[in-house]
Amino acid sequence: MIRKYAIPTLICLLLAVLPARGDGNTRLYDLRTERQTAPLAVEDTHPSFSWKMASDRPGQGQQSYRICVRRDTDGRLVWDSGVVADSVSTGIRYLGAALQPATGYQWELTVMDRDGVTHQAAATFETGLMDPRISAWKGAGWIGDSRPALDAASLRSFIIRSRFIIAKGRTAGFLFGAGDFRLRDRFQNSWNLAGENYFKVVLDFSGYGTPAGCALDVFRVGYFKDDSPSKPLLHISRADYPNTNLNEILQGGPGEEHSLEVSVCDGTLAFTLDGQPLTTGAEARTFFPVSPAGTGSDVNTYPHLCSIGFVAAPGSDVTYTNYEIEAGGESGTGPLFAGAEQYKRLEGLSCVRLPRYRNQSAYENDIVVINKGEKEIIESIDPSFGGAKLLRSEFTTAAGKRVRKARLYASALGVYKCWLNGQPVGDDWFAPGAGQYRERVGYQAYDVTPLLREGRNALGAELFEGWFGGYISYDARDYNGYGDVQAFLGRLDV
Repeated sequence: MIRKYAIPTLICLLLAVLPARGDGNTRLYDLRTERQTAPLAVEDTHPSFSWKMASDRPGQGQQSYRICVRRDTDGRLVWDSGVVADSVSTGIRYLGAALQPATGYQWELTVMDRDGVTHQAAATFETGLMDPRISAWKGAGWIGDSRPALDAASLRSFIIRSRFIIAKGRTAGFLFGAGDFRLRDRFQNSWNLAGENYFKVVLDFSGYGTPAGCALDVFRVGYFKDDSPSKPLLHISRADYPNTNLNEILQGGPGEEHSLEVSVCDGTLAFTLDGQPLTTGAEARTFFPVSPAGTGSDVNTYPHLCSIGFVAAPGSDVTYTNYEIEAGGESGTGPLFAGAEQYKRLEGLSCVRLPRYRNQSAYENDIVVINKGEKEIIESIDPSFGGAKLLRSEFTTAAGKRVRKARLYASALGVYKCWLNGQPVGDDWFAPGAGQYRERVGYQAYDVTPLLREGRNALGAELFEGWFGGYISYDARDYNGYGDVQAFLGRLDV
């Protein structure tokens, strides 16, 4: 049997759910200037406008638009686009009167849809300083703190150098890379090691005046399972490196003044004795690999500077002069560890004596390392000091007057975070962002009106290295690529 269906009834039901002709709840939204919602620092003299349209009615669209821009200060109409018969809603360029710097504007949008119905919306934007010269900051200048800071745990490109005279004994040596936290906890390194760790560089004059000659030994301890405190990782001598010129360099023996410089970068060591390289000729080696993880910038680098110290053989007496540590990289910071104030921290080591003179102050150039015992002394300290730069200034607003509008313009050589009356300014991270600092520096503008109060106020800023200084890439040679002193620039308009 063939069943008959009530087709006319079904058609009526379908027609009932079709949308009715009319507005269909059409609206304008997401109005933007220069692709931003209500930006506060528009620098373009002809900023672009854009918007979106939404509607419940299928096929609805824009038939024409009109934009009117008014200046906040006096309500003056600075541009009227007129009615433009076009469906475009992005990249509409401002073509009105010249925009003034640090000024607010409102733009009113009128759109006619395909039904001839008009829809309106409004948005705001503010211009930035619109001038790359420092004079645009109305007297503000770069401020900061030129004093250096040292984070020894992260420093992986550095130079340790000193002159020395051996009064007693036959050896002199440095200690660095000690107490690396990554090697004190077996869960933080690839070799599941835990315990004491350090690098020891020893210049040994024991063979001076004999065919064996002098030697330079590098000991690595606690970095890899085969490390030994008694067997050197590197033994640089005439026997191992026929082209070494150790004996020629170290004329006069241990009783004469000599200099030793150790350069560390991405898992390699390089040495300079009395201003000359260790080896010469076609087989000369400049950099010696010492990292158990490999060398280069694409692996975990060892050693970092970490804790530093000296190696004192039994019965030895060595005076180190002008001992200093300097960071490697593009922009030299000068010595990070040098002079009397830094040397005072070494007095915590049992083998270190700082000479005293009539004025009872440490002679700024000398460190005497003495071991009167029968066992080698290996001691170290953490040379780290300093930290993030903190800046603060107080100001007073007029009594009895309400703040109508306040804008903070801010930038940094490095990255910054601002605070006003104890409250964070904005929600940016790592402002002002990366840049080619030798060519241009970005800045931000913030609405700080609600953060100000009548009377006394305080503005503060924290400064960090960011992409300006420190390690700005995986390559240690990029350390301090643009500079070594972070600075802040700020202008507050109330």
